[in-house]
Amino acid sequence: MRKLILFDFDGVLVRSNHCHLRNMRDTFDEQGVALNVGDAEITKHFGKHYKIIIHELLDEGQRTPEVKKKLGERLRKGFEDEGFLESCEKIDGLFEFLLGLKEKGYELGIASGNSHYVLERWVSGLGIRECFGLLIGVDDVKEGKPHPEMILKASRYFKVPAAQIVYVGDARNDVLMAKSAGSVCAVVLSGVLSREDAEGLCVDMIADDVTKLDL
Repeated sequence: MRKLILFDFDGVLVRSNHCHLRNMRDTFDEQGVALNVGDAEITKHFGKHYKIIIHELLDEGQRTPEVKKKLGERLRKGFEDEGFLESCEKIDGLFEFLLGLKEKGYELGIASGNSHYVLERWVSGLGIRECFGLLIGVDDVKEGKPHPEMILKASRYFKVPAAQIVYVGDARNDVLMAKSAGSVCAVVLSGVLSREDAEGLCVDMIADDVTKLDL
């Protein structure tokens, strides 16, 4: 029996990828750094540490410590702004859905590419903090997605084998992390991946949004 469900945050517990795209583009614009890629090129990196995303989006000649530092500081400031969560689209019935899982006996956690500080703020802001026994941010591990460290950390904490963990994500890096850990992988279509994308990645479950998952 599957005993533990881990969730990504962005694109799963809120529809927020449009907010992250805007924050990324505003960050580059305000710092006077060219970002000559389309949205799909940006979103394919979602789930990774924001410092890695910045590095990979910069042209090779732009990858100086000074440029990466100022972009990182501005991007983090955007995450921490009080209005960021307010600009995200909420998932109707989320709290009731999570409570229903708890009543079924599931342990719940979050494993996200956001920092622990931001994750705590956002989950509390949504009024769902009480549903989760563990929050894992990117700064709580040495290796971020798609490395399996987040799932393995949760496995040790809850004493649940990785194979019995369901990871719910919305992006390719979420899928790669779950598969690398040997966990069950569920994809919701409220974030980055289309149904065709998810099917192409051979995931275990697909749903329109998190509340539609049959868990």
